[in-house]
Amino acid sequence: MIAAGMTYKGKEWTIDYQIKYYERQSEVIKINSKINSVILEVYYRIKENGINNTLKPKVLKKTYNKYVNCRWKDEKNSFSF
Repeated sequence: MIAAGMTYKGKEWTIDYQIKYYERQSEVIKINSKINSVILEVYYRIKENGINNTLKPKVLKKTYNKYVNCRWKDEKNSFSF
């Protein structure tokens, strides 16, 4: 979705545009609530940390597991359901 937004808006694209667009669309389309949480967290992480620091396999996997698998570990945190 990010690439589509960047292509559509071109130089006018911002992550704020992407977040607002996604939030508008999420009212219309049905999506699993866990996947919705993953997407929103990724978008907000991009806003805070930038695309290059967020779209890394390790970061995406940790975010996915946080909401979908509810099992993740790192140096400071550990939980499992």
